Amino acid sequence: VRTQSITIAFDLTSGESAGSEGFTISNDNMLKIVNQCDALFISHRHRDHKDLWLAEQFITKNKPVVAPPQVWEGEPIYEKITHLKREAHTIQKLPIKNKNVSLDVVIYPGHQMSKLENNVPLIFSPEGMSFAHMGDQINEGDFMVDYEWIDRVKKHHKVDILLPPSWTNEIHRVVQGFDPKLVIPGHENELGHTLDDRVPFWGDSEYLELTYNELKASNYPVVIMTWGESYHYIPDNK
Repeated sequence: VRTQSITIAFDLTSGESAGSEGFTISNDNMLKIVNQCDALFISHRHRDHKDLWLAEQFITKNKPVVAPPQVWEGEPIYEKITHLKREAHTIQKLPIKNKNVSLDVVIYPGHQMSKLENNVPLIFSPEGMSFAHMGDQINEGDFMVDYEWIDRVKKHHKVDILLPPSWTNEIHRVVQGFDPKLVIPGHENELGHTLDDRVPFWGDSEYLELTYNELKASNYPVVIMTWGESYHYIPDNK
């Protein structure tokens, strides 16, 4: 996500850590991305969302890497990771030393199945825009409790852009909770997954209890992008 003043990376990997050898991006090209970014947010510890080598590049360049406590726990890099509080609606400060600014950030305490911690950061740019990335957030079974904060985000903060996983169940309810100006789903039709697990937004609807049809019929704008595409968002107040 890039604004006039900052560029934020979410769950950035080259593909190598996820075992996607046929689609791996070279270190040289990944460094070009790192050089343009100001901070890296990692949602959870799954290998297709974290990349040790890339995190080390951010840290070497004095750029913060924000992750939940379970990511690289017990490994040498752990003490260099920024662990913001996983606390619903609470704004915290994240210094961006290379830019001499501090970002306002909320880290919502999400989950992905079992007891896997999944950070859902809501970030406010210096220009006043806000964007939330949901990683692999999913709400079912024991983790229906996450709706306690999901349903109330809009009562506490303004959200411009929401980036949810395409396959999350009850996506319409999730979007209603954040009440964003724009929805851009991620995890779409990934080449790094086997064919049966690429899960495009229109697939496995009945099995996953998806509510994409409700979302598409609503007044929320939804932009579905493929690899290499970008979208220029202009806030209503501009």
